[in-house]
Amino acid sequence: MAEHLAVSLPCGYGAVTADFPVGCTRILATRSWSVPRTDHEALVAGALAQPVAGPRLCELSRGLDHVVVITSDHTRALPSRVTLPLLFAEARRFQPDLRITLLVGTGLHRSPSREEIEERFGPEILSACHLEVHDAGSDANLVDLGTLSTGTHLLVNRLVAEADLVVAEGLIEPHFFAGYSGGRKSVLPATAGTESIYRNHRAECIDHPRARNGVLDGNPIHEEALEAARRTPLRFILNVVIDATKHIVAAVAGDPEAAHQAGVEQVAAHATCPAPPADIVVVSNFGYPLDRDLYQCVKGLSVASDAAVPQATIVLAAECRDGIGHSDFSRLASAPGGPTQILKMIRTGAAPARDAWQVQILARVLEQHRVIVTSLRLDPRDLRAMHMEWAPDLPTALAMARARHGTGAQINVIPEGPATIVVPEL
Repeated sequence: MAEHLAVSLPCGYGAVTADFPVGCTRILATRSWSVPRTDHEALVAGALAQPVAGPRLCELSRGLDHVVVITSDHTRALPSRVTLPLLFAEARRFQPDLRITLLVGTGLHRSPSREEIEERFGPEILSACHLEVHDAGSDANLVDLGTLSTGTHLLVNRLVAEADLVVAEGLIEPHFFAGYSGGRKSVLPATAGTESIYRNHRAECIDHPRARNGVLDGNPIHEEALEAARRTPLRFILNVVIDATKHIVAAVAGDPEAAHQAGVEQVAAHATCPAPPADIVVVSNFGYPLDRDLYQCVKGLSVASDAAVPQATIVLAAECRDGIGHSDFSRLASAPGGPTQILKMIRTGAAPARDAWQVQILARVLEQHRVIVTSLRLDPRDLRAMHMEWAPDLPTALAMARARHGTGAQINVIPEGPATIVVPEL
């Protein structure tokens, strides 16, 4: 009887488990961080006290009346209850009465509910600042900062454009088309206008060979966002790195570009995982909040495709407590004709712009691979309309994949999904 290995993958707030055959299964895991969980506040405080390539925040805010702090929205696992009290204290070190506006950078995501805001921040943070939520479609709240060298017309939230000092907190992790999150992304797309985001995420940029997970050099999406950030008063960032348990394992602060690069180098050293492509790839979307809807789960599918041979089967384990997510994403991904026709629509401009980039990446995956999604929160009919399959649980999905490829098929398992950078070994 063949030996089996029980493997757990993050799903929602918990995990799902299946037995995998020992002889033909590889676990593509990121390197562990040797940081005690109790040290997360010390890591953040240390980063603030020793900023990269620039002065401390307390020096930048000295003499100012008001500072704008950009934060992430409800789709990110940024531990703001740890970071923001320390960030606020640093900003107010010499200015106890400094006014702070906390701006939630939503990009084109929906606005968070009051419940989600309270869950993210808690009463201590909310009582220590004035909170605003970015609206990319509100012309009255946007300022024109001119045209970038790429031709993109840059519209940015008025609070950001007109502030004396802008600070951003964020999370550095691999990103499926911007290379890495954090840093400059607090401006474009997080606090930019709809038109600017559409241009930055346009089809030709998404298709660029350097617009990939873990790649910054030559990445047009990253480079345009970098130029956009330089047009604003963003002068200081606090970015953190989290592990699979969502605890902070690294923190960087200081100059928006130099500090971000320092954090990226740490993430790359831990996240990069060389592996031969396999017939079957099983991936998670790193649990809540990244697997809160199918829209976000395209990130995990993109990573899985880097670990798959042509015509492989990808199994996605995700909770999707909010269902599919964006309605525009669902409609476009369900267009008739299949992935190839959908890609043609997007690349020729025949498709609606909103969420087209997410569908473009999903369709690229579906052109090459069969995708099975395990989630009790999704309707199998919706998945079939979007050219995917459904399974009620991970063991069933794995059995479906092995029935197609054979019991001896090679399997790559990626428990941390979007937090992993797969480098194919051919």
